[in-house]
Amino acid sequence: MKNTKSLIIRMSPELHKQIKLIAVKNDKSINEYVVEAIKKIVKVEEGRKNEKQ
Repeated sequence: MKNTKSLIIRMSPELHKQIKLIAVKNDKSINEYVVEAIKKIVKVEEGRKNEKQ
């Protein structure tokens, strides 16, 4: 990725373990999985914003 920013997040060891297992099952890194999840959240929020306008 070009021109990326870093985001440090804190989570419980259990949540980290769950995310790692899901990412591995989907042949992705934790970072790739979390970025995809954030993109989905942003898309939903943008849709809500557009509905209100």
